[in-house]
Amino acid sequence: MLSACNRSVPVIDASGTRLPKPPSFMAPVPVQKLRAEQDARDALARDRMALKQANSRLRKSKAWYLRLRQTAAGK
Repeated sequence: MLSACNRSVPVIDASGTRLPKPPSFMAPVPVQKLRAEQDARDALARDRMALKQANSRLRKSKAWYLRLRQTAAGK
């Protein structure tokens, strides 16, 4: 009656697969220098918050990709 629950799902074995290194866009974004005509407080606050969030996402993306690459290589 519940035989459908007993089926196994095929798993693809990707061990030994060689993936390329992470793309360069996964590197953290450098903080831009402030221009003379900008309001320093507003520009700096805006830029630093955006860069902090972007760098956090990029570091997590790179770490995920490196784990994926290592898993695919069977290490």
